[in-house]
Amino acid sequence: MRGSQVPIVLLLAAFIALLVLLYPEWQKLADTGPGPEVTSPAIVRSETRAAQTALLTGKSHHEPLEEIWSFRTDHKWQYRDPFLNRAVDQRGGMICSDIIVFQGRIYFGCEGGFIYCLSPDGTLIWSFETLGVRTGTPVVTQGRLFCGSEDNYLYALDPITGQQIYRFNAESEVLMTPLLASDRLIFAARMGRVFALKPDIGRELWTYRHDHLTQASPATDDNHAFIGAGSEELLALDLASGEPAWSFDTGSAVRSKPVVFNGRVIVACWDGRLLCISIAARQLLFETRLVGFIRSAPQLVGDRVFISTLEGFVYAVSATDGSVVWSQKCGDTIEASPLVSPDGKRLYVGTWDGLFCVLDASSGQILASRNLGSMIATGAAFTPSGNVLVGAKPGRVYCLWP
Repeated sequence: MRGSQVPIVLLLAAFIALLVLLYPEWQKLADTGPGPEVTSPAIVRSETRAAQTALLTGKSHHEPLEEIWSFRTDHKWQYRDPFLNRAVDQRGGMICSDIIVFQGRIYFGCEGGFIYCLSPDGTLIWSFETLGVRTGTPVVTQGRLFCGSEDNYLYALDPITGQQIYRFNAESEVLMTPLLASDRLIFAARMGRVFALKPDIGRELWTYRHDHLTQASPATDDNHAFIGAGSEELLALDLASGEPAWSFDTGSAVRSKPVVFNGRVIVACWDGRLLCISIAARQLLFETRLVGFIRSAPQLVGDRVFISTLEGFVYAVSATDGSVVWSQKCGDTIEASPLVSPDGKRLYVGTWDGLFCVLDASSGQILASRNLGSMIATGAAFTPSGNVLVGAKPGRVYCLWP
């Protein structure tokens, strides 16, 4: 080896030795840097991931309404644009029904006429396509999922597989929530019809027809089916025959499900009045006027009724005498009914301007809120582990810490 090359070889050897010595420190720096970007599908999983993150970061406390996971609808569908006069392709769709949880599974309907079923961690289990643009809120019971659609059909699906068992033609939109009462399924269609079916096979037991629009879901006391109508009345139909037993003049259309308790029916009127009617005497017990039109259904907890109005207020009203216990302004518009926590201490409600709020049930104080960035128009639900599910306009379902 020439003498001039010796210093170069020694210099290279020293550089390599330095690299070896510093490698562990470089590795530490690399480990603390940002990891590779992960492209996730519609689902951001999950409660398990949140628990793992808590272990890794040492974070055991979570802020109210902090996101655990979210799921975004991704189906393809078309609607006919009346201005363009042609079919327009769409992907995904706004959540258009309340969210329902049954035996750990999550069910909801969305724009495009789809019904979805998710697992508790937000994984898609199945989806079912109806022929309408919107669906009603599903009900799961007796091994069947029942859900209406804008395509005039009530569908009975297997809640485990999503396979259709049967469908019933109601001859007009079925966007109200069905009700299982005794051995029959009661539901209303928009153009003034109320049906009773044998739930296992879909055989029609009776039909009640009248000349006014029906935009309310039924309730029952096990003897009658109570349902509000656009004819400004509350109808009490005999559960066995479907014949009208009596009706009560509400003075305004009824567009939400009444609540039945202790021989009384509490019904919300479109013009903002809350009525309490004696079933036996068929007399008005109290009337309370609230601020704003009402689409939401009264929620009874103990001796209080919780209800929201389109003016953006949430109210607590005494179920005994109708006095207003408290009211709270939460947003521009509230369409959905408030969700009451299992212990009855908190209320959860979403607004059209994207706010999701937690209220103290005893005082109405807003305990927490989160802006989801888009319209919330349907009711929330709880997971089996006590977290909160809420749907927003872009077709996204969020699972949040309570």
